[in-house]
Amino acid sequence: MNETKSPIKAPLLRSAGQSLDEKINGIIDDQVMGLFFPPIFLGLLAGLQWLEWSLDLSISPWWFTLGCLASALYSYFKIKGVRARLASLKQGREGERAVGQYLETITDAECKLFHDVVAEDFNIDHIIISTKGVFAIETKTYSKPSRGEAIIRHNGDGLYMNKSQFESRDELVQVKAAANWVRKFYEKHLDRRLQVKPVLLFPGWYIKNEGNQDVWVLEPKAFPKYLENAEVIFDKDEVNTLSNALSRFIRDSVRFD
Repeated sequence: MNETKSPIKAPLLRSAGQSLDEKINGIIDDQVMGLFFPPIFLGLLAGLQWLEWSLDLSISPWWFTLGCLASALYSYFKIKGVRARLASLKQGREGERAVGQYLETITDAECKLFHDVVAEDFNIDHIIISTKGVFAIETKTYSKPSRGEAIIRHNGDGLYMNKSQFESRDELVQVKAAANWVRKFYEKHLDRRLQVKPVLLFPGWYIKNEGNQDVWVLEPKAFPKYLENAEVIFDKDEVNTLSNALSRFIRDSVRFD
């Protein structure tokens, strides 16, 4: 028999939401699947005991039955707790995928798009390299109220959802850290000092920007307009150089996983 090999030589780039996919699969494998086996095993034993008891072999099935019921209840409540975590991760994954697919439709400014770039101990949802600059993009897929307004107000220092006075800075800190990682990446690998723009996208929310624009906080459909209005700072060759360096890093990371 002739030996064959795959026609795909290079490791693939990562897809949108891949890190969340991996987290979801990990939770299912580690925290959910194992919970099914004890009640199934004890249920089989209880079934055998019931069979022996029904044949008047003087063996009581009650202990195995109680063990099966206790194991089933334990598994039920554990799975119920995991479901909320899985639902949140799945919503985040769908948001990243939807934004990723939308970003893939942007063809101006010579855009190069990368999804789910894994850094040291976190991932960057999307990175765009274009003639208008380098952009580190984080997507936040937050549930909206079933009725009424869905507004996020960005005052430059924090985020306020709807009319709440609660201020959140975590999202801004995260996306700034992502942009800083990209900046350090190019300093290390190309000895280039670049300005990397942090971008925070909230699918389906209306955004009010009231402060400085250190971070672009936007609904995804507004991003192309911001990109269009940005100043051209790179030529096509520079875009290719920057994107090739990041592409090599991602493929090497996949190869050595």
